[in-house]
Amino acid sequence: MKHSALFIFLFLLSGCNGVHKPEETAVDFIQKLETIVLEQNNIDQEFHMQINDSLKTLEYSIYYLGGFHNKEMKLIYLEILSGNKISPHFNSYLSIYSAQGEKIGRYYIGSNEKPKLLNDTLIIRGIGDCDQTTRISFKDSIPKMIFIHCKEKNEQMFGDIYNFEKNN
Repeated sequence: MKHSALFIFLFLLSGCNGVHKPEETAVDFIQKLETIVLEQNNIDQEFHMQINDSLKTLEYSIYYLGGFHNKEMKLIYLEILSGNKISPHFNSYLSIYSAQGEKIGRYYIGSNEKPKLLNDTLIIRGIGDCDQTTRISFKDSIPKMIFIHCKEKNEQMFGDIYNFEKNN
């Protein structure tokens, strides 16, 4: 269920201090969106925001996937569709926050189906030509790198490696 109006209202409400800082970047903007979704605490609910432009598209879909590592960490999934309307680019990210709402870091995970968090295991299913399912354990720690499976051919697994980027 999309909650665009609620999302935009909450976003505007959270940022209404009357002062616009020129140093705010796209990363700051995205982190604010993620924080709003975390505050709602609704697992798997989509928060969608679209910026209308006649030539370009920019859409954000953000989901809170749940808590892991004894609920000490929280996981956000972010999809960004951007670029020209004829052939936009799709990217997705997994952001990890502490239980107190401080961003720890994130993984860029390319173009994948929305993951599921089951206990301390993240489950990612491939899309398109990628037909493999990946399971990543967060039980003991946050992995520095993750390998997302794509295809198996001649008993060899193909896929992509993504690094964890710590927040400053």
